[in-house]
Amino acid sequence: MKEKCTLIISSLAYALEMIITIAMLIGTGLLCFRLICSIFHLMDADPFEAYEHLLSYSMNLIICVELIRMMYYHTSDMVFELLVFALARQVIIDHTSAITSLIGVCAIAVLFATRKFLFTTHVLSADTDDEGDKKSEKENK
Repeated sequence: MKEKCTLIISSLAYALEMIITIAMLIGTGLLCFRLICSIFHLMDADPFEAYEHLLSYSMNLIICVELIRMMYYHTSDMVFELLVFALARQVIIDHTSAITSLIGVCAIAVLFATRKFLFTTHVLSADTDDEGDKKSEKENK
């Protein structure tokens, strides 16, 4: 009985996760179309402001795509990539103090150090997904 309840709850959670992922995918597609339409109006506004807006919008879409991938694949690599993109967006787009930028760069460095020294082959091989074959092909080259 307990196993059956666990299976039902797990299936429902997975179904809800996929519904949210599909909704995010549809929203991201619509926002990509909006981004393409806004490219034609870049020359109408202040170039610096327009470029900053375009870059910010693009980085947000990239983060959204990475979030969708993370929700689908469930690997530590996807979480790492999402965090790197989110931190890079913070450092590149938000023009705050130098200390904030330094903290962002240090956070990215810590992420890469964590990936290099703490993600062992055991952890990476435990992440079974469709991209595992692609990773092993890249490593063999």
